Amino acid sequence: MLYEKLSALIAGENTKIELLNLIKITTKVHPFSVEIINDTLSFIPIMIDYHSFESLILLDLAQLIANDDIHKLRRCTNPECVLLFVDRTGRRKWCSMKICGNRHKVEAFAKRKKQAPNEEI
Repeated sequence: MLYEKLSALIAGENTKIELLNLIKITTKVHPFSVEIINDTLSFIPIMIDYHSFESLILLDLAQLIANDDIHKLRRCTNPECVLLFVDRTGRRKWCSMKICGNRHKVEAFAKRKKQAPNEEI
């Protein structure tokens, strides 16, 4: 459900208000406690289950909305990848350069090599 809502937001079919309502409902049902660990404010789920994990993701999402950075949420350009990421630079294409970015470069290299088998690349 969360993935679909975020995908709809990226596509312009969903609003921040709808996400804020989801955040409010989910974090009420699956709360977390706040602790300071190593001089850092940490949010700890009260119960350990999928919904508690989702609550923590929604907390990060709420911070993106509050900081007006929600428009930086992107989908990886690898059509086989389902990951979303926050593009803080405005230049990222992939969720991870080590995974999807590298795959893209390897595929592009193989394609160039196949098109020009007798030429040195």
